Formats: sequence, C-alpha cells, structure tokens
Amino acid sequence: MASAGARLARLYISCSGVILRRSLSHVGMDDMGVSTSRSCLERLEFDSVALKKLPLDPSTEPGVRKVRGACFSRVQPTPLKNPKFVAVSGPALALLGLDADEVLKDPLGPEYLSGSKVMPGSEPAAHCYCGHQFGQFAGQLGDGAACYLGEVKNPTGHANSTFLSLRSFIREFLCSEAVFALGVPTTRAGSVVASDSRVQRDVYYDGNPRMERCSVVLRIAPSFIRFGSFEIFKRADEFTGRQGPSYGHDEIRTQILVAQWQCVGFCHGVLNTDNMSILGLTLDYGPFGFMDRFDPDFICNASDTSGRYSYQAQPAICRWNLARLAEALVPDLPPDQAEQVLDEYLPLYNGFYLSNMRKKLGLLRMEEPEDEMLITELMQTMLHLFDKKYNKNLMFSFLQYSELAVLLSMAQSNPALFQMISDQKTVARQLERLSRLKELMDTTAEQLRANQTEDWQRLARECESGADVTDLQKERVHVMNNNNPYVVLRNYIAQNAIEAAENGDLSEVGVLLALLYFFVFTWRHSLSFKRNTSGAEAQVLVPYDSKPPMWANEICVT
Repeated sequence: MASAGARLARLYISCSGVILRRSLSHVGMDDMGVSTSRSCLERLEFDSVALKKLPLDPSTEPGVRKVRGACFSRVQPTPLKNPKFVAVSGPALALLGLDADEVLKDPLGPEYLSGSKVMPGSEPAAHCYCGHQFGQFAGQLGDGAACYLGEVKNPTGHANSTFLSLRSFIREFLCSEAVFALGVPTTRAGSVVASDSRVQRDVYYDGNPRMERCSVVLRIAPSFIRFGSFEIFKRADEFTGRQGPSYGHDEIRTQILVAQWQCVGFCHGVLNTDNMSILGLTLDYGPFGFMDRFDPDFICNASDTSGRYSYQAQPAICRWNLARLAEALVPDLPPDQAEQVLDEYLPLYNGFYLSNMRKKLGLLRMEEPEDEMLITELMQTMLHLFDKKYNKNLMFSFLQYSELAVLLSMAQSNPALFQMISDQKTVARQLERLSRLKELMDTTAEQLRANQTEDWQRLARECESGADVTDLQKERVHVMNNNNPYVVLRNYIAQNAIEAAENGDLSEVGVLLALLYFFVFTWRHSLSFKRNTSGAEAQVLVPYDSKPPMWANEICVT
C-alpha cells in the first residue's frame, strides 16, 4: 500500500469538507503566507486534519509492505512528463474555491493538479484500507494508485487524483460529472491531465499489454473514507484466513445511493467493500456502465463472469457490504445492534426507490400501495419490448425460435450433453422473454385498453386532491423533465471521446462535459458527433440521444 506513491497516485484536498488526491513528488516549501504574487492553487490553505487525528505510519519506506497500526503512510510520487490539461470542471473546482479560468491560465496548473509539483502546504500520503472483493476478504489493499494531499480550509470536500491511462480517466472524469448532473451522490472530478509518460496496460486482459499515455484525474469529495477503511481492524476471516493489518490494535446513506443508481440505470461494476464510500457517495469509477436498454441481468464489467455485481444485484450486494462493515466494527458495534440497523436497509431502500420512480411517472400527490406493482409491470414491459433494429446481440428474435426448440429437445433427450454446450439459465430466461413478447404482441387494442384502465385511473386520482388540473399538469411536466434524463453517458458516447482524444482531438471531452452538465434534462437539439473509424463506417454522424449504434455492442469494459 505504501508503495503506491512512487508510481501512481490520486490527489486529495480536504477542506473542512473537501479532499484532493493524486501521486506527487514531495517538494518541501516554506509557508510564505498568502501573497498576491501566488497563483490561486498556491493560495489554497491546507490543514491535513486526517494526518493529525488518525494514526500515521512512522516509516517512509517505499514498496509494498504491511502497514500495522496506521491509517496513512507518507509517500513521494513520481512527476509526469510534460503534463497538460485535457479538461477541467468549473463547478467541481469551485468546491475548492477555485476559478476554472484562473486554473487554466496558471502555467503550473497541470503540474499542481497532476501531482507533478506539490502545492504549498499539501502533505502527500497513501490511505491504508482493506476490502471484500467479489465476496472474499482480500486483506490489506490501499491507495496503490492514489495519494492524499491534505485538507483545504473553508471549502467543502477532499480531492484525489490517480495515475492511469488516458482511456480510463476520460471515462471516469465524464461519468463522475454526469452522475452528479443526474442528482446522484458522487465524488467529483475537477480535471484530467494528460502527459508524455507511458504506462503498460493489458486493456483486454488477453496477455497482450500495450503502452498507453499516462493521465491523472483530480477527484474531490467531503471524504474518501471507505467501508474498507474500517476493515483494517477485522479479525481473521473464517474463509481466507486473512485479517486486517491493524487487528488487535485496539446514518446509513448507502441505500439512498443504490436506489438512485437503479433509477437512472447505472451499474457500478465492482462493488467491493473497498469501493464503497462511508458517506454514501459513488466512488471509484472503473468498468461502470449505463444500460443501453432495460435489462435486470445487465453486467457492465466483462470480468464479472458470475454476475455478482449485475444491475439487479446491486441493492443486495450493498447490504452485504454493510454487513461486512458491521463485522469490522465489533466490539464497538455489538452484532445485535448491527442487525437492527441492517434490518432497516431494505424498507428504506424500497421507500426511496419508489419515491424516485413516482417522480419519473409524474405521480406527485398520492402514494398508493399499488404503485409498486405498476412500476414493476412497467419494467417488465420495458424488458420484453425491445427494438431489434438497434440491439441485435440483446434481441432474442423469432428467427431464433427454431434453434431454441432444438436446444430444448436436446435438454430433454440428452441432459448431460445439453449442460456441456449450453447455459440452461440463459435459455430459460430467453424462453420467458420470448413467451412474454408473444403475449404482448398478440394482445388486441381492446384488451390493451381494458388492461390499462386501472393504470389510467391511478393517474386520474392525482386530480382528486382538488388541485387545478392545468397547474397539476404543468407541475407534472416540470418534475418529470427533471427526473428523466434526456442524455446519459452510454459507453458508445464515452468511447467516441476516448478515440478522439487518443488521436489528439481533446475537444470532444469538453463538448460532452458541457452537454452532461447543462443539457442532461433539458437539451432538445440533434447535436451529433462523428464516429472516428476507418472504412465504410468512417465519419458516421451519431446523435447523442440516438439509440445505441450496432458497434456499441462490441465495446468491452473490464
């Protein structure tokens, strides 16, 4: 963990509410006081409360090692070669009391915000934490690619920056700001800095690594303390035998967060305990994904072959992670008391989810028990009525029915062979969808009207409160427009910005950032981007609000 600073990093700035993170070379600077000759970054007032209040590792030895009885280790990160800004987020930097224009004009701005040069008063350190990864206790983890810089006085967050490939951080930068624009709790991204430094990455985990440009993202949050931060005190795990490095040294917001993820179709991808914020913020954007169409079994992480972190599994997984947090807090949090708290999780989650979904449907004045079934039926309809025109890999068309019949016949006549060549769960799921789709297509207009009578009555009951119908309709339109995003950061949109940036065109990142900030709910223009490919598909215009193009199915994120 303590080795992290030498290679990769993040930048934290903590300020009575704000923290910065990134890998930096520590350069000592005298406290010269605030001077008009200093830049806005040099005038930031740091107060590293975390390093003062929490145990600090006395060793500055670099390299991978166990860190016992400490929450932080001091590190000295490596500077980037020729750092330069790719993009900055004005609203995120404002959390630190910074003006984006001033930051961009500062000749040392890319060096400071990439950690290549240490700002006066900041104290680079790596945070030690543990985590349950894919259900197994992994023991000590920590800021392998991150670095705490300190806490900034007065503003309201911490900041963090990480040293990875340009591809990875364009996705992270855009998604954290897109999720913020959707109203979902999240850490923020202040800037992305690219460089001429190179890092080796096996992008597809196929044994063919390649050199990619290093970049750094500046993250900002009130705190980067995670569930895993408390697991450093965990006793030996009964399955793996691993224990927290500090074992023997003697309001829940998570359900609100995951409910909001579910309402906007966001899948995190790697919900290990070390990726869970103690403040209920979206943390560590890796193989995330917004659904191209509604599918409860959606898996955004190609490495998650078991579907542990699928879209529909997220609420249950977050509760499981809370249970692991509770275990780490024993004996300070007695098990019986922890169980009482965990029992509140599901009712609170359901209540917040239903409240959000009512806003999406414009059901504002009443809360009825039948609303849950109404929403469930809507989701089932969305699942079964998908458009084969734009999603061939997810479309189980009638042309495949004969193939399905052959598989079913094989399952009955030769179960052993069937198990060898087919996934029975997948076949059963597709059969169910096919049956439901046929049922919907065979429904007549009269039957449809009869089936939906109760649904329309539910909407009519909104007017029974005595409110003016015209005013109620205006309010419904306003609320629905502000809870149903017009544009989301689908993978194909992010991929286009990545390809453009890798080819030297950084403008698409800025265009996307402005779009996701200011037009996520209100934009109504057919703004398009060009697909940077060769051959027949070269320069194909794709509207940001279009259905996902065919090539979107080929995007693989791990």
